[in-house]
Amino acid sequence: MIPWFFALDHNHYARWMTVHVSTLFALQTKYPKIFAELLKGNFVTQNSKHKFSAVAHDQVQLTAMVKGDGGVIGLTEIDTALRRYMIAGPEMARLSMEYNDNESKKLNDTECHHEQIPSVQ
Repeated sequence: MIPWFFALDHNHYARWMTVHVSTLFALQTKYPKIFAELLKGNFVTQNSKHKFSAVAHDQVQLTAMVKGDGGVIGLTEIDTALRRYMIAGPEMARLSMEYNDNESKKLNDTECHHEQIPSVQ
């Protein structure tokens, strides 16, 4: 892939991909603990047992449960609303996750994707 970055004149990617690849090659010797965690699969977050449903850690948004449909747009304009969100938001997210964890234990969580059932096919 790196030769393509050079060929297509993507200088930023071409330069930093070489650094990234060299870091990956040195990972086992320089950072053995991180290397071991990556081998265990600890580089994604998976909230269900469904196959191929894992998401990279930096893409997980736990606060999305609390924000609602409108997101946090407009909260910055109202000081009291922003303060309420900053104080109550993390606790609401924790309670929501705790509830979802308890409910998911009660449900029969299959390992197949939601489109792998006969009614969808």
